[in-house]
Amino acid sequence: MNEDLNREEQLDGSFEAWYGSINYQVKLKLDLTKVPQDSVFDSAVGMDEDPSQD
Repeated sequence: MNEDLNREEQLDGSFEAWYGSINYQVKLKLDLTKVPQDSVFDSAVGMDEDPSQD
């Protein structure tokens, strides 16, 4: 068929830029919300313990 290498490179470049933009937006969202990556239940383990009794 009619193969255009420049067009293929442009398509690859635009896809990589789009995908990188999605990764950046996800990182910004996580930084903005500062949501802990651990499970709530994992984070709560040991919260009732008194550190002064060690």
